Amino acid sequence: MPRITISIPTELKEQLGNRQVRQAINLSRICQDALRREVRRLLDIPTDLNRMNQLIDRLRRECEDSSDHWFLLGSVDARSWIENQSTLAKLRELGEMKHQSRLNSLHDNPPAGLRDALAKHRSEAEFNTNSYLEGWAATIAPLWETIKRHL
Repeated sequence: MPRITISIPTELKEQLGNRQVRQAINLSRICQDALRREVRRLLDIPTDLNRMNQLIDRLRRECEDSSDHWFLLGSVDARSWIENQSTLAKLRELGEMKHQSRLNSLHDNPPAGLRDALAKHRSEAEFNTNSYLEGWAATIAPLWETIKRHL
């Protein structure tokens, strides 16, 4: 069997020189076992990283699917609000805003229909407020552009 040299602190070397310690432990076996564990752990890391990456990819897809769901629901709810509840003044105000300003306004000062929808959806599992509001914001602008051309 090949031999290697290891370095240990002086205090540990002195303790290993104790007759009771020398008789109680097999230093070669302990070192071999410790090295085997470390080598096995290191060699398993790529496998674990691959498994972790697969898990992360799966969870990302789940988040994206959830975000898409809430975005689409926000879009449907925004269209319903425009068709059934919105005033011309509120629609004009939101429709003329830049996207980020519209999002901020919807978040900070939601119209009544959105406020009600948010209250309802917040109790649902995994509700994504940001995606839902993005759906609202993305729907209002093009609908407003179409409506204002016909006014």
